[in-house]
Amino acid sequence: MGSEDFIGFIGGAIVACSFFPQIFRVIKLKRAYEISPFFTSLMLIGCILWAVYGFSLNLLPMMVLSVVNTTQVAVLMVLRYLYGRTQPKQSISDQITHDITQNN
Repeated sequence: MGSEDFIGFIGGAIVACSFFPQIFRVIKLKRAYEISPFFTSLMLIGCILWAVYGFSLNLLPMMVLSVVNTTQVAVLMVLRYLYGRTQPKQSISDQITHDITQNN
């Protein structure tokens, strides 16, 4: 493995790690209405294309990490579908607090 592959693995691993906090947050809170379906769809298409590109050129770092990223984005899409159907209703006190903080 050359230095280029090492750099590819490091960069891809950093990108892969960036999805974990969002996935864990959605699972913990059981809500995902804030996540944009459009963004998630674009990310999924991009990850799939990167994977196809990596496999077509036989680039190991891109192949491995694109599959990891594609899987993570797909999981995020499923979680968005499961937990993002409706926005929870706010109580009157939450609405007042929100209005006060928005005006300051």
